Amino acid sequence: KYDERSGGLQPGNLIIIAGEPSQGKTSLAMNFAYNGVRSINEATKDYFKCAFYSLEMTNTELASRILAMETGICASDILYKKLYRDELDKITIIKGQIENTQIFLDDKSNSNLDSIISSIKTMVLKYHINFVIVDYIQLCNISHKGASKEQIASEVTKRLKNTAKDLNINIIALSQLNRVPENPEPKLSRLRDSGQIAADADIVILVYRPEYYNRNFPEPFIDIPTPNKALIDIAKGRSIGVFKFICDFDCKTTKFFNSDKFFTESMNPNTNFEAMEDEEAPY
Repeated sequence: KYDERSGGLQPGNLIIIAGEPSQGKTSLAMNFAYNGVRSINEATKDYFKCAFYSLEMTNTELASRILAMETGICASDILYKKLYRDELDKITIIKGQIENTQIFLDDKSNSNLDSIISSIKTMVLKYHINFVIVDYIQLCNISHKGASKEQIASEVTKRLKNTAKDLNINIIALSQLNRVPENPEPKLSRLRDSGQIAADADIVILVYRPEYYNRNFPEPFIDIPTPNKALIDIAKGRSIGVFKFICDFDCKTTKFFNSDKFFTESMNPNTNFEAMEDEEAPY
């Protein structure tokens, strides 16, 4: 559904995926990555290539999620449980099919932003990658002693945006939200540590699974059952506008699907996002 409105991942863009813990940020990013590398780049007639920088999860954990999405076997079972013969056979078949997909998983980079950007430049030169995922902004550090969390987050997004433009690639960066227990529905103003995050981004995607909080979807989706579903809110969309849709989410395999029910709320692409981003974020 996102591709229908955006035309897919656009070079030069910085996309922010944000949400509270356990809402599916990393899962959605991995879905972007895996679907992306199975698509043909019409300009080069080659498959897209992705570099995934995880500052939180290991390569093994990320790889298990890819296998889970394709096999239907729970990622935690793949990692930690004794599998049945038919499950092992299924994993072996899928492993053979995905071995040549070009997702470069990097869990060894330190959290220093200079190191990450240097690695991105090397990956573009050496492997001609088309898009990058950084998981996540608040774990990145910059070489400025005494910088506040807000200054660090602002510097991270500013430099990631400039890197995307300079290298003509797409960068997806994940971000936490400030928690508001009485109303966990995500908002732009809740982007943790900096209102500058939304200002630097071309697109901001908010992920919300009300089932996790035993709540209903907000209007106009309030009548839609919440089990195994997520709200994807394109809260900022430079050139593509603002819209929301419901998708299916399989917790077991961390896979997102197009839902049979699709709704949108559109706003003028020229909406004054700067005014929205100036709202004071709760802490």
